[in-house]
Order: sequence, then C-alpha cells, then structure tokens
Amino acid sequence: MFSLNLSAIPPRDPNIKPGHRLKAGSQNSIILAALREGPLKNYELARISLKYTSRISDLREAGFTIEETDGTYTLKEQP
Repeated sequence: MFSLNLSAIPPRDPNIKPGHRLKAGSQNSIILAALREGPLKNYELARISLKYTSRISDLREAGFTIEETDGTYTLKEQP
C-alpha cells in the first residue's frame, strides 16, 4: 500500500491545465499522489474512490498520462 503525503502535491502543479486545478485532499489529488509513488492495482484505487475510473478520467483530462494494463494503473510523468 502507498503512504499518503498531501504536502508533496504542489498547490499549482504545472502539468495541470488552468481550470483543472486539484484541491488538496480531493480524491483526484489523493489518487495522483498515490500514482506518483508507483503503479496501483484497481482494488487499491477503489479504496480511495469507488468511482476511481471517473477520477482517472479527470486526471487524464487535466493532462496526465495514465496507462492501464491488466488492472494496474501507472502514471507516466511529463518531462
């Protein structure tokens, strides 16, 4: 399982488009922080949000590249 450190999420992440800012403590920001620590299985994401697929869609819309393979989600950070 991952350890959650919300202070590691900058208040204005440069990868997020204007209008898609994440609020600290939101399910989107918690999932993003968890994915930054490494790949997560779908059951781990479901512990954060039962609608984790919607949160993944939100993050993708905000400009993050998240890949899914056999129920494992991986964040591909932008250079």
